[in-house]
Amino acid sequence: MVFGLGVLPASLRFVASQWRIDVGGSGQPLDLVAVDAETGGLVVIELKAGPDPTATAQASRYAAYLRTHADVYGPFFASLATAMAVLYDSVDMPDRVDAAATTGLAAWPSGSSWAITPCP
Repeated sequence: MVFGLGVLPASLRFVASQWRIDVGGSGQPLDLVAVDAETGGLVVIELKAGPDPTATAQASRYAAYLRTHADVYGPFFASLATAMAVLYDSVDMPDRVDAAATTGLAAWPSGSSWAITPCP
């Protein structure tokens, strides 16, 4: 599916960019991390310069890592989301963050908009 210049679903609230996680003993940067204001779930967004068949697997791997370590990342990103909501006066940031429900998206430019691929 392709979204307009808003790029991503309107329910996403960004909380971090280039956040490093330790996947398999190496630091891997999460391009973007957001909280879905409708569900409270985290969303890992992997950005690419163009269509990339590895992007969905990469986003899925990162999302699975956050789900596996939800006991650590849930409270952390909840605190970060609260701080971002205060900083940017966002009244619609969810009160809780559910890292156990983390999903992923892969995105790259497609003409004048972006192609978005949901990942489990």
